[in-house]
Amino acid sequence: MVIWDLSHSVGVLPLELDKWEVDFAAGCTYKYLNGGPGAPAFLFAATKHQEFCEQPITGWMGHQAPFDFDRKYVASKHMAKFLSGTPPILSMSMLDAALDSFEKIDMQQLREKSIQLTELFLSLLENSGCLEQLQLCSPKSAEARGSQLAFFHKKGFGICQALAAKQVIADFRSPDLLRFGFSPLHLCFEDIWLSTQAIKEVLDEGMYLLPAFNRRLKVT
Repeated sequence: MVIWDLSHSVGVLPLELDKWEVDFAAGCTYKYLNGGPGAPAFLFAATKHQEFCEQPITGWMGHQAPFDFDRKYVASKHMAKFLSGTPPILSMSMLDAALDSFEKIDMQQLREKSIQLTELFLSLLENSGCLEQLQLCSPKSAEARGSQLAFFHKKGFGICQALAAKQVIADFRSPDLLRFGFSPLHLCFEDIWLSTQAIKEVLDEGMYLLPAFNRRLKVT
């Protein structure tokens, strides 16, 4: 059985998944499809599995006939069975608008720019000496990674918060991972230069050690 996480895959179409004989795939739309916070997730299930697999989190929109309001739950035999409630209309509307930006965009060009952005980021960090403090955890080869770079630092949380104060939004994952995402459709090379300059300032000045940047928040 082949299961894919498409969280960092841009432009992979259902027809291609069928061609590659993928059974199931799941992903998010908030980052690389530009849906923003609260954007819905998505799921692919090969047609041959849809009738027989089960969705453990049932909801009325996954019912075979939701507007019959039958007391007995009867799941749809097709993709609709995976719906567990009323779709988030406002979030879906935002995502619909965000997807317009992909119209007439060549996905191979996006991939090429993604690699250029991440390689430039790494090169600038290395030249500035930042990689003496940040340990790369992502694969070194661009061909083995997506549009994301993760680094190890014992004070990763403080670095993440200090960067946010400089309008560079990174992502922290406990206990010590600092992650940077690169959206090739919207980021330019100047953004990469400015962000690496901010990282150097935060590290060189020790801003990440300040108490204000080490107060744990619900969202990191």
